[in-house]
Amino acid sequence: MRQTAAQGSLRNLQDLSKAIKSGETSPLYTIYGSDQYLLDRLHESLVKALQADAGALANFNFDALDGSVAAFQELAAMVDTAPMGGGRRIVSVKNLGFLTGGAQPTRMQRVDQAEKALSLGNETRALSLLFKALEMDPAPLDSSSVQSKLEALRVEAAERQPDLLPFLDAAPERFEGAPIPETSADNDQDRFFAWLEGERSSASTLILRFDSPPPKGVLTRLGKCGTLANVDTLLSQKRYGKDSVALFIESQLKKRKISIEPSAVKILRERANDNLQLISDEIEKLIAYVGQGGKISPAEAEAVVSDSSTQTVFNLMDAVGERKLEAGLSALHNLLMNGEPALRILAMFIRQTRLMKQAHLLKAAGQFSNFKPNMTYRAFNGVVYRKWDDALTQRLPSNASLNLLKQSPYAMYKIMTQAARFTLAELDAAYAHLLNADEALKSTGASEFSILQHTVLELMRGEKALKDRP
Repeated sequence: MRQTAAQGSLRNLQDLSKAIKSGETSPLYTIYGSDQYLLDRLHESLVKALQADAGALANFNFDALDGSVAAFQELAAMVDTAPMGGGRRIVSVKNLGFLTGGAQPTRMQRVDQAEKALSLGNETRALSLLFKALEMDPAPLDSSSVQSKLEALRVEAAERQPDLLPFLDAAPERFEGAPIPETSADNDQDRFFAWLEGERSSASTLILRFDSPPPKGVLTRLGKCGTLANVDTLLSQKRYGKDSVALFIESQLKKRKISIEPSAVKILRERANDNLQLISDEIEKLIAYVGQGGKISPAEAEAVVSDSSTQTVFNLMDAVGERKLEAGLSALHNLLMNGEPALRILAMFIRQTRLMKQAHLLKAAGQFSNFKPNMTYRAFNGVVYRKWDDALTQRLPSNASLNLLKQSPYAMYKIMTQAARFTLAELDAAYAHLLNADEALKSTGASEFSILQHTVLELMRGEKALKDRP
């Protein structure tokens, strides 16, 4: 039976999963909103409910697509593939680009994606991505038009990303005899809705997730084909005279038997900008700081809680260090969506990199012998923080913001933990990438998000980028 829950009807995160458990399912779920924490929890509960009876085949019948590069043909083929074992196939797509009109990948990013697709054995997708990088309709690779475009792309790669040259050089031979990807006079959005509004298998479910509301016309059409859920409506609801954010803080701390003063709640909410994911992260820090059964005062909130932009930079650097592309781009997107200017984001990035290099050099000089990359914040506070000679502080920059030893305890803990994920050579290379981004932001008309996105991708390549340099 098809569920027809109206937009904004969610009373809590369990609404949709409860409907699924009662037998009401939809071929399409569109979840959207600005709060990443709620989106993550809703997506998690949706998938869990849809896979309740999947057993060992759950992973085989679940696919996640990168919406920034996903083409209609690939998405439709994946959804229309019959599930294994007669269960349910779930395809999840985040920020589907051809529906949002968002920033498109650069030519070099398209080539990089094509190379990765080929390495995974997906020849059709690799060739389709290559033609997107060439910015032309598919045609025989030995045609003069393709050869001319390919040579121009090769020249660009030699200047911007030399590690992609082997793939481009081998492309004509590697794709010889491969079927030419289909082209259509209709764009992907038109083809998508024609397919979505037609007859499809009831054994597959498509989940579309958007970190901000898609265009109104798109949202209306999606609502006619399935279920809409705006998680931001949950934040505006009140119970017992308290809003959802206050209730969330209260419930999280109550589980740990920790009390918090109202003025400390105010500091927490202001610095986290009422973002539940950031609030959740900050609560974990506060719990580690005061201990089980403790009490959080305004002074402790002031000492521990970071402002939202600083915390998001920490999240961004965590994602880069762990090579988590989706998390990194999400953190970058959040900074820009929260109104942070691109140059300020870059400045914070540069400062963070400088501080991580200080951590590396001090560790190499024999300092912080008690520090371990996997130690808890509480342990760091006990055995590392302030356990150094005060004279050491004077050897670092006098500007407190550029001096590792003058950071707050948690900031220093995060910086040292993140530094352990990078080699010194990678941090040196990061400076070059950041300086290039600074120049591009100030001198070109390119998209700020595209410039910063490219920088994040380069930093994530890390040692591979260094080894690939001529």
